[in-house]
Amino acid sequence: MREFGHKVPLRGDNGELTGLQERPAVRVTRNGLSGGYGPDSGRKLVVSLMDGDLIVFRPKGTRQRKAVSAFDLYSYVHRVEVAALARAKREAAKERRAARGRA
Repeated sequence: MREFGHKVPLRGDNGELTGLQERPAVRVTRNGLSGGYGPDSGRKLVVSLMDGDLIVFRPKGTRQRKAVSAFDLYSYVHRVEVAALARAKREAAKERRAARGRA
């Protein structure tokens, strides 16, 4: 499995190791960005796993880069899920209270 900051060996003419070259895992999304992204609308996203546990996003064909720590992104996704569960729980309680009031 490729890791963040994956490196491949560079070898000289004699086959000896001369150094390491960074080869991050890079993938392109299947769908493009929605219409809310201005001039980048319709562009696919290029996602790279860079050294230092960074996830880098950029619209394909541009130099714009948005980098986030993998740990920060995980934390954000976790908070969003917890907030959605809490919101659903509050709405269910609100519906139960409304049903009691109508009965």
